[in-house]
Amino acid sequence: MKRVHLTSLRVAPFKVLSLGSLVIQKIHLYLRQNCFEMDKINYWVDMSQSAVAFRARKYLSQRFYGGLEQSLSGFPQSLMGKTGSMRRVQIFHIVLVLGIFLTSQVNAQIRYLAEDTVIFSRFLQYSRQGDHSMIHTALFFIDTPYTSGSLEGDSEERLRVNLHELDCVTFVENVIALHLMLQSDRHTFDNFCRILQHIRYRNGIIDGYLSRLHYFSEWLGNNVQKEIINLPAVPGCHNYTPGVSYMSTHCDAYPALKTNPEWCRQMSVIEKSVNELNFCYIPKEQVKDSETILKNGDIIAITTQTNGLDIAHTGLALVQNGSVYLLHASSEAKKVVVSEETLHDYLARLRNHSGIIPGRLVD
Repeated sequence: MKRVHLTSLRVAPFKVLSLGSLVIQKIHLYLRQNCFEMDKINYWVDMSQSAVAFRARKYLSQRFYGGLEQSLSGFPQSLMGKTGSMRRVQIFHIVLVLGIFLTSQVNAQIRYLAEDTVIFSRFLQYSRQGDHSMIHTALFFIDTPYTSGSLEGDSEERLRVNLHELDCVTFVENVIALHLMLQSDRHTFDNFCRILQHIRYRNGIIDGYLSRLHYFSEWLGNNVQKEIINLPAVPGCHNYTPGVSYMSTHCDAYPALKTNPEWCRQMSVIEKSVNELNFCYIPKEQVKDSETILKNGDIIAITTQTNGLDIAHTGLALVQNGSVYLLHASSEAKKVVVSEETLHDYLARLRNHSGIIPGRLVD
């Protein structure tokens, strides 16, 4: 293929840049609307490795780029200049590269696999059947494999979307984000990601590793401030202060803190602010008497007696036949399950679990 240089186009470079500034929003919108579909096709090809799948991808790729070029066809000719059709195509390709590059910078803080977009598409189909309740959304993930540390990675903090493997916290976060997305008028992967970021990060802003809500007690408090959840009043509950220090005293257990000692010191400052929070918790001996207060889809934050930690596990309340069970990503079962025993019996079986802090999505 012949290499194209700006100087060979006989178009002033500032005109190309001006054109780029005008079309960037249009390119960004088009890619957001159509890359999701191409991700699904690519995942299908990778999984099937069939000739039919490869031909389908080639055909749809041609439609994808053809549609993008058509979407840009209405721009002023004064910017394009009086060039031949080949020159116009060359200019288009330069602007396309510019647009994709700038768009990639916008999306640089989001990381996901094509498999996750397939699961999201499957969820949208699932959501058309039944209600849009939290529990209906959560039950979509039954048998999804359990994984730990899925949010840890390289030194650059990004929104990590993982719908194919879950831990107890990401299970709750994804369910809430999908549920809130269904309540909105934008049932898109982009909107889901936006809501997920708002839930997962302090005040919804990604500003490095320390901006993520690592302690679930802070997660609860910050999402109360953002009016995503509330903490229902429970008669007879006990005062609870987190008393966290685990991350700053075990920095070697967290790759990001181990490689950035200054972050470890900053984490101890965050822990002090977390320890100023106050909650109302139900000791596990009283959970059975308080079950009538819990509703389907309530967040169940399980407190722990382990020094330096606040919440050992989390999941959602599932009310069946008058009893409350725990719907959660279980490290024991290695997948998302409904507990075989009631919530009260589940807590009684595990010595370090001391009680629960219930949370509820704001209507």
